[in-house]
Amino acid sequence: MHVSSVIEKGVEFAASSQAHFLSTPPEEEKQKSPQHYKHALTYFVLFVLNTGLIDDIPRAIEQLARAINMPLSVYVINIQNKSLRKDDLDASVLEQKCKFLFERGNRKFLRVFEYSDLGF
Repeated sequence: MHVSSVIEKGVEFAASSQAHFLSTPPEEEKQKSPQHYKHALTYFVLFVLNTGLIDDIPRAIEQLARAINMPLSVYVINIQNKSLRKDDLDASVLEQKCKFLFERGNRKFLRVFEYSDLGF
């Protein structure tokens, strides 16, 4: 599974939204409704449902590095795949390899869950 392209789109969306809300509006727009500007900050949560192996971990780490200061959290949910062996790479490897990013960003913005652990 190419999870990096999904994360990349999430980062791009969060970045464009952040730029929009932090931009300074034209003066005539401020006069019309000054209370609507710079008060609405958003936070995004990206859910990735994973049914297989993540085969682009280095690229996914690059995209997650872009998310350090973005208003974005990424949740990877591993859907049970009986064809995977215990020693196969999965999303939990991505979480382990991103520990240095969590320290730099001072928050844990990537979490990996097993579908069975969610209680459904």
